[in-house]
Amino acid sequence: MIGELLNGAASAMTTPSAPPPPPLPEFSDLVERSEWLRGRAGLESDVLRWHRSLAAERAHIVTEAEELATPRLRRIPFGALFLVIVRFLWFTLVAPFRRTGVPERRNISIFLSAMRAASHGLITTRRHSPAR
Repeated sequence: MIGELLNGAASAMTTPSAPPPPPLPEFSDLVERSEWLRGRAGLESDVLRWHRSLAAERAHIVTEAEELATPRLRRIPFGALFLVIVRFLWFTLVAPFRRTGVPERRNISIFLSAMRAASHGLITTRRHSPAR
């Protein structure tokens, strides 16, 4: 599909009433008309040589893009989807059955250890004395 669009065989998404866009100029014509390239010595011939050498690379990129665009049904995406669904259901169903209103044991143990430390004089508290 991508290769067909690049070659002009397949029509791009155009409405029937809209005229087709004008064709792109050839790369060699663009290079010949470029004043900027003419201003750099030797760059025009290097650009044309570079452009000719990339035909095989362009074909490789098109086939790779078409390969990546085709959907694949493998175990990995289904496994990942299954895990997401299981995690969602687990956290959705566990939430109503959690114990609420009961302080966590960790918070109580921190409070008790602070009380013990205060009773042994390891933690001092400031007491405001009345103004004299």
